[in-house]
Amino acid sequence: MLPAQNVNIEALLAHVPLFNGLENEEIARIARGTREVNVIRGDMLFHKGDASTGFHLIVYGQIKLGFTSAQGAEKVVDIIGQGQTFGEAVMFMDRPYPVFAQALVDTRLLHVSKQVIVDELERDPRFARKMIASLSVRLHQDRKSTRLN
Repeated sequence: MLPAQNVNIEALLAHVPLFNGLENEEIARIARGTREVNVIRGDMLFHKGDASTGFHLIVYGQIKLGFTSAQGAEKVVDIIGQGQTFGEAVMFMDRPYPVFAQALVDTRLLHVSKQVIVDELERDPRFARKMIASLSVRLHQDRKSTRLN
């Protein structure tokens, strides 16, 4: 059992790269469609093939993303830690998860509802442009850091 802790959802969401450039009111609306999720070590957050209902932000802890090969061996795709997000691309592609997500340690996450994102996109076209701009900056930074390594 994870200890009770008050989490400022709006403050955490304001630091998500996808939401860079959003106004406080936009963050507040997204926060209303966000819930805390607590998982203990070994728990599965979702399985390969499950439908995406949104994306996750890790408040603290670690999540392993992976799949089981045809030969039955587990393959780790990524290990996600505090402050990182995962599941955005799958959410936007409207496809099932291509991997499973399992807690490596007791973990507290935020689940941002796909529906709240869709509602915002439909409500305000500028919201979509802000998100695309944030994704583009993030992609550019990722490519730049890859070239430096």
